[in-house]
Amino acid sequence: MGEKQAKKRKYLFFYSTCFLTILLLGIGCTATLNFQKKQQTEESLEKGEKFLIKGRYTEALIEYEKVLRLFPKVSPGDNALFNIGLIWLHPDNPQRDYEKSLISFQRVIHDFSQTRLKEKAKVLSYVVAKLIRSENNIKKFKESADFLQNKLQKENEKQAKTLKKQIEELKELKKKIGKLKEQLRELKEIDIVIEEKKRDRE
Repeated sequence: MGEKQAKKRKYLFFYSTCFLTILLLGIGCTATLNFQKKQQTEESLEKGEKFLIKGRYTEALIEYEKVLRLFPKVSPGDNALFNIGLIWLHPDNPQRDYEKSLISFQRVIHDFSQTRLKEKAKVLSYVVAKLIRSENNIKKFKESADFLQNKLQKENEKQAKTLKKQIEELKELKKKIGKLKEQLRELKEIDIVIEEKKRDRE
């Protein structure tokens, strides 16, 4: 009976050792993965900042989006998302997009409620929303001005055609008047000749 208990203890010890080994390996792997994840994140943030400074906006976006994929709801995802908003807002970015910028800042506010960037994101959201409204108003005014300009141009073309037609009619009238004057002159000459013949007969 003592041998059975000793055997049970050996198995229990063996299984406990195996369990602890697996547990420690799991913790070690998790720690290694977390370390790799953190290192990759820091590299991406640094690269993103360098690309942003150099004006390489597409590459900067790629790096910040890598960070955001790894940390979609916790820091440093907030920093990456805020910088994405700045890239879309940047005046030197040829692919500037105020709508995407606004969405990024609003996500910072809603997805990262504890972030230190929340107030900055609120201010920039307000400014970008104003910019979008102003751009829309400018676009509407431009469309309205283009419509009025086209209308005015059509009206001018119509008046020009009418004027051209009236000038042609006037030329025709002058020709007719010229012909009528010529006929009148001829008739006067005929009348003079007839009068002279009448006198001659008397």
